[in-house]
Order: sequence, then structure tokens, then C-alpha cells
Amino acid sequence: MKTTTGPLSFGLALAILSAASPALAVVCNVPSMAHPTIQSAANDMACTEIVIAAGVYVEQVTVGRVGSIFVHGAGAGRTIIRSPPMRVPSTFPTPFHPNYTYIVQVPPGTAADFADLTIDGTGNSYCGEPLFGIRFNNANGSLDRVVVENVRSPGADLGCQNTISVAITGDPGGGAVVSVLRSTVRNFQKVGVLVNGPTAAGGVFNTVIRGVGATPYTAQNGIQFSRGAAGSAQDNIIVDVHYTGDTCLLGDTQVASGIITYQAGPVTLVGNYISGADRAILLRENVGAQVVTLNRLVNNFGGIFSQLNGMGLVRISDNRITGTVRSNAGNVDMCFPDSGNALSVRQESGTALVLNHVADSARNGIELFPGATSTEVQQNRVVRGTRADLEDRGMGSSVTQNTCRTSIPPGLCAFAP
Repeated sequence: MKTTTGPLSFGLALAILSAASPALAVVCNVPSMAHPTIQSAANDMACTEIVIAAGVYVEQVTVGRVGSIFVHGAGAGRTIIRSPPMRVPSTFPTPFHPNYTYIVQVPPGTAADFADLTIDGTGNSYCGEPLFGIRFNNANGSLDRVVVENVRSPGADLGCQNTISVAITGDPGGGAVVSVLRSTVRNFQKVGVLVNGPTAAGGVFNTVIRGVGATPYTAQNGIQFSRGAAGSAQDNIIVDVHYTGDTCLLGDTQVASGIITYQAGPVTLVGNYISGADRAILLRENVGAQVVTLNRLVNNFGGIFSQLNGMGLVRISDNRITGTVRSNAGNVDMCFPDSGNALSVRQESGTALVLNHVADSARNGIELFPGATSTEVQQNRVVRGTRADLEDRGMGSSVTQNTCRTSIPPGLCAFAP
């Protein structure tokens, strides 16, 4: 087996994690005489499985064990862990949002798997409170058939950037490996599912993520891999993340994204459906390979935007992108110039755009901005771009065997549709 000094691949890390599962389960029921609360069962070192009956449990919960503990309810919407009106901060140190509050946390060096329950933030956070719906902090585990909802602030406080529904965070010297599958994250604030840090690996599979829709307060991100994190997002549905405020407020990052990878390690994005987002997918400043394939992007304000990534790290192939429209957000021409484009590349070298199918773009089907060098644009089918099907303002591009009608400059289309 090939060895590496970098982070474990997500698949290998999950295999190691599953091998650590306990052989003998001791089941503890909540509520019961011995365990009237979830926290009381989590504190009992004899419990390796916690079964939570249907009901509403108003408490903050810290769950974690060397090895693993399995926590499951009677079903999402039936077993509800609800945030108390006031939350106390975590006592575990971290450089990423220290002194954070939480509804559920899995602390460093431990592991927990959750299934068949709801985590409800009640929508009552405030700007001075870094709040996580559930945080795996240098910890391992999974969510399966879990709903995380209403982890947000009311009114204008929705614009605060420090409220995250599901977080997988790995600090230097630590580590986190977590899978999120068959779950739902909705009515969130800044990020639906965050995988962050140089020792974090996360997989998000078959999960529905729904933002708050058009809002002037914050640019939401459905799924985010950032700051060295690695992982995969596959077969998810992400909808309704649309910012209507000033896109220049924080430069060209102040735009909502269905999925964003930012300064991340290796990430694969496969088979996701994204609709109603500002940018469906944003790839920016990444240091690991970014593979984006077989996604379906429908009626977004921008399709896939790749910028400032490492040389030759990005491959965008076999995606279906239709109905990309122009944003109505403030300063869109200055700070969201790719709005209306299905595929955009800027300020990077060696990116590959291959075998994508694009239709009905309000600006261009494919646009190579100035600073895009040695881009491979091959065998794409692009139709009905309002400005052009294909526009190349980069340098040294290899544009071959594309099917389209209009291009800037003329002559870039090899075949007519």
C-alpha cells in the first residue's frame, strides 16, 4: 500500500473508524430511572448504545467515548434534542471559533454515531455567540437520518458568520473523520455542513440541504470544505441559498454557494443537484485535487466558478448545467462578474473542462476570464448562451471538439449542435 505523510484519504479513514466499533454493546434507555436525560446516559461509561424514546429533550449534550458510542432516537421529528433558551460555552479549547456554544458536541479524541433524531436550534442565537448545531471537534463519527434545523439567529442577526449547523473540525495535532448521510439540514445560518481544518475529512452523501432562500443578510454556503480539509459530497440536494445584498461587501467571496471548496485538500463532488444558489459550486485557492463530475445544476445565478487553484488541480467533467440566470444582487457587475455563466475559470492554470453539457445561460455558457492559462476545453456541448456559447479571454487555451454556435473570438466551435 502506498504511504503518505499527508491526511488520510476519506475512504481509508472511514475504514479505520469502522474497525474501531465496540464488539459488545451495553444499551442505555432515555428516559429511565438510571438515565432521565441524554447527558446522564452519555456520562455513563458503561453505555455503548443510547436509545432515546420519542419526545422533546431540552438540553445541551456532550457525547463522546474512546472507541465509539451509538446514539439513536425513535425517528427524526419524533426524538428531538432542542436547544435550551440560553447555552453555556464549550470548555474544550480550539483555535477555530473558541468558546463556542453548541446543542450537541463530540469532544476531542472521542467518537459518536447518531441516527434517527432531530437537533433543533430554535432560531434564537445572537451575534456574539459562535453556535454549532452539532460539532465534531477533533472527533470521529457519523450522522444518519438526522435532521438539523433552525440553527440560526432572528432578523438582521442572521448576517452573523459564526453560526453553523453541522461542523467537522480538525485542528493541527488533532483529527476528525465524519460521514453525514441520508440527513436533512434546513433553515440554517452561515453554513449547512462545514468540513474545516488540515486534519478534517468529511463525507456528505444523499443529504438534503435547504437554505433560507433570498436574504439580504448573509451569503450562505450549503456544504463547505476549507483550510486543508478533504472529503467528498455525493448525491446531495442543495437548494435556496441566494444572497440579495451587496456582493462587494467582502470582495468576491460575498456570494452564496451551494458547495464551496476553499483552501481545501483533495475533494470530489459527484452527482449533486443544486438549484437556487448564487454560485452552484465555487472552487477557490485549493491545494488538493478538485474533481467535479456528474452534477446537475439547474436555475442558479452562476454555475461552476474555478479561481486561484493550484496548477492542474481542477477537473470539471460530465456535468449538466441549465437555466443559469443573472443575479439581482447589489454590485453584481463588479464583484459577481461570472453571474449568468454556466462554467467560469479565472486566474489559474491547467484546469480541464471536458464533456460538460450546458444550455440556456444568461451570459456565457463557458467563459475563460483573463488570467486563465493553459485551460483544456474539450468535447463540451454548449447551446443558447445569451452573449456567447463560449468566450475565451485567457491565454494558451486548448479549445477542441466543442459543439456550439457562437464564440468570442469567432471560430472556437468545432461542431454545430
